[in-house]
Amino acid sequence: MSNDLKLKVNLGNIGSKLKHFGKAAADTALFTISNRLKKAFTQELELRKGLKLVINQYDLKGDVSVDFEVQEPPLEFAYCISGMASSKIKTCEGNDIEIDFAKTNCIIFYFPDSKGKIEIFSNEPLNMLSLHIAPDFLNDFIDGHFDDFPEEFLKLVKHSSRETFLSSGEMTSDMFDIVSEILNCEFEGLTRRMFLESKALELMTRHIVLISKQHISENKINIRKDELEIIEKIKAELENNLADPPSLFEIAKSAGFNHSKLNAGFKQLYDTTVFGFIRSKRLEQAKYKLKHTELSISEIAYELGFSSPSHFTREFSRAFNITPKQYRKK
Repeated sequence: MSNDLKLKVNLGNIGSKLKHFGKAAADTALFTISNRLKKAFTQELELRKGLKLVINQYDLKGDVSVDFEVQEPPLEFAYCISGMASSKIKTCEGNDIEIDFAKTNCIIFYFPDSKGKIEIFSNEPLNMLSLHIAPDFLNDFIDGHFDDFPEEFLKLVKHSSRETFLSSGEMTSDMFDIVSEILNCEFEGLTRRMFLESKALELMTRHIVLISKQHISENKINIRKDELEIIEKIKAELENNLADPPSLFEIAKSAGFNHSKLNAGFKQLYDTTVFGFIRSKRLEQAKYKLKHTELSISEIAYELGFSSPSHFTREFSRAFNITPKQYRKK
């Protein structure tokens, strides 16, 4: 794995400010180019306020590793039509998540206050695109028709949550065709912009329909009494290991569930996702420690698994509308 290419960028937006590698905005990326790069191209186009299209096309001589760190990302819809990449992410909740970008994958994700590494593999050219969508734009687009959407997705769209969100699946044949049309668009000027905007909206619409169908399917998951008992044990184990909990996939695997059933069980018992449960319990523990111990705010932050004191302060303030320092004084 080569470390010759290092960028500080948004996940899925690999060098989005670079029209071509070699022309970098100073505040966007620090990088060097090695002979492992044959050709790399990124195009970014703001189609309308709140909707941005990013096209990534890489043809590499050798595998490349890209570091990233992000605080305020967009909600991102990503689609891979060829090639392969893998991303390892440390989320704001302290969880480790791995995402594979491979042919026909479609992924929606939101990872605020996160960092990690993207590995781009050179076995074949990587061709993918992503839609960067502002929550306000999506909220207006959905226009109140919320019945069939995951609750954590809706909270994000309505600005009432800063929790991570991940939904992955396979593109339908219609979605794959739209992505191909965007990547191979031959129009220029105004007609190109009009074509890309119409296709981006169609792609977003089909993806939203897909996740709503998945949500309906997940709600129909039948969880037996003995499985609920296993979930209760998992909950107790998580409470005892808030600072460094296992990943969602590790938990599901150890319990013999897939992650959809695990989250469905948590929602049934505790009215929240696994990530939501961990975050809520950390903040409850933080309140107790601020009130009943002499630990500093930094010590509490790290003891409970927050990535930094500033991250802890942001999460605490959003949850309780008061900073940890102000809470302790009161």
